[in-house]
Amino acid sequence: HPAFARISGMTLISFLNNISSASGVVGPFANSIIIVAFILSALLSEELDHHVYCLVRSTQQATAKQRLHKTLRQYGLDLPWSRITVINGDLAKPYLGLSLEAFNALADQIDSIIHNGAWVNFLHDYDTLATVNVNGTQETLRLACQKRDLPYHYISTLGIFHHYKDNSENTVIREDTHLNQDDLLYGDYTQSKWVGEQLVECAKARGMAANIIRLGRVFPHSQSGAYHRDDIIIRLLATCYQLQCAPKLAIKLDWMPVDYTATAIAHIASQPILSEQPLHLAQTHLMKWETLIDWFNQAGHTMQTVPVDPWLDKVRQQEKTHSMPISALLNHSQQPEKQLDQLNVQRCYNTHYTINALRNKKIRCPLPQPSFIAYYAQQLAPSMVPSMTDTQTVSG
Repeated sequence: HPAFARISGMTLISFLNNISSASGVVGPFANSIIIVAFILSALLSEELDHHVYCLVRSTQQATAKQRLHKTLRQYGLDLPWSRITVINGDLAKPYLGLSLEAFNALADQIDSIIHNGAWVNFLHDYDTLATVNVNGTQETLRLACQKRDLPYHYISTLGIFHHYKDNSENTVIREDTHLNQDDLLYGDYTQSKWVGEQLVECAKARGMAANIIRLGRVFPHSQSGAYHRDDIIIRLLATCYQLQCAPKLAIKLDWMPVDYTATAIAHIASQPILSEQPLHLAQTHLMKWETLIDWFNQAGHTMQTVPVDPWLDKVRQQEKTHSMPISALLNHSQQPEKQLDQLNVQRCYNTHYTINALRNKKIRCPLPQPSFIAYYAQQLAPSMVPSMTDTQTVSG
């Protein structure tokens, strides 16, 4: 679970890695670790040039540094460690797992906070997830107002609109669209993120300067193809790669590269002006699943398309001898067909305020294109696919 804060000339990032022992299916609107890794990279770029403090979940600083280094190496990031300071802590604990003295010292140093901390799991109940997703938001808000009022940036999810009352395909969710307690929220994870938003809104009502930034589904890096291996779409594609066939799905995907997402967040958080309305980071040009498979075939990875039921039969047949990348999803779902259908993006999200916030930086979400798939397909070497079968955690 990751979170961030920025200092004048320095930036604090609370980067708490996902709980390593967690198991479960994590759904289509969460990719915390890879996003945080690339936000860190963006903040350390020549253009922004921060020194970054990283709060990593651990009881020992040496272990925390090792975990951060492993995460960055996983995504091919070689960053200047002279401008990274690692602090061990825990979002789920009072004062972020720090002593009150250390917590107050941190509050004296920092200038703003980016809170991306979340335990992303679609199997755990609300009370379990709230220990990090709600309490962590509360503690980072406490940090923001402990000594002085610090600008605060809360990273939320567009998943809160997954079962929005207007469920028609052409619905456009505006950035000023607000959910209330009567709206149906999809799963305990999105409930915990919505409650986090309400905490931030309460703080704003009391005078705190804060942004709420809602993310859509995050996909591999547009240049390197770096991806989060536990992403549910990635696991689905890896399974298709292994079977050399893909299910026929009438779904659309919002392919938003992680490099755009991270760069946008870093630049929004570096600006002095905050938005009165939540900001949507989303791909407004949706891509059909069949187009994605066509692009995989163009990249030299032949995938025959077959109906969903025969495809699931192939997966189950293979599972008799070895686990598949998508096995965690199927093992936890009695109706895998519906689980696959839920990957569909049924509506578009307005990004007016986000475009305005990034206008001067000329940062735009790139349109999906075959080259993105080619970069990613190169990463899916046969030796890498089996490594996806050794964990039960799936995220998206």
